[in-house]
Amino acid sequence: MDNAVQNLADCLNYFFLTNEDTMKFLEGKELSTQQASKFKDSYLLGVSVGLEILGLLINKTLNEDDTFNLDKVTQIATEIDWKRKAPIWSGNVVNGNKISAGKAYVKEAFIKALDQLGWS
Repeated sequence: MDNAVQNLADCLNYFFLTNEDTMKFLEGKELSTQQASKFKDSYLLGVSVGLEILGLLINKTLNEDDTFNLDKVTQIATEIDWKRKAPIWSGNVVNGNKISAGKAYVKEAFIKALDQLGWS
């Protein structure tokens, strides 16, 4: 496996182990359909737009040697509220009960996340 790909996989595993909302799923047990559905309905990380925003943020932690700054990854995992109802997503990618995945909405959410992390 290419080193950059392995570094990315390790970074994402680190994120999901560090994030309070996802670490509980890494116990090696399969999720029930009900658990998966509840996660998808409650957390932005359960839908593609949330993973897109996560990818944009993770990219900001990339070092020149294709490794990731795990201190910054920890910030993403612990300082961003990934619940759909969190104020950071309201009016951009979450509008009421609707998810908006358009580029402008994603960009606005990404910028709000950068601001919250103090990276802007």
